[in-house]
Amino acid sequence: MTIFTLIEYYIQWGLIYITLYQVAVDNFIKGTDIEKLIEGGVSSPAYLMLAFLPSFVSVWIATIMYKLEKHEI
Repeated sequence: MTIFTLIEYYIQWGLIYITLYQVAVDNFIKGTDIEKLIEGGVSSPAYLMLAFLPSFVSVWIATIMYKLEKHEI
């Protein structure tokens, strides 16, 4: 197992964790006073998803492309 395979696994589990985090926190926040407190703030899970998902996906694709180039897949 190479370092790139480990990076790929970390990215996959990170994407899963962030998605589950957003679903859990969105369901918890809706209908509470916390929603008014963080409305429009950067701490909203939807804004965090917009920041992290594209970067994780692009790094994941770059890792796979590198592995394809080096014939590790």
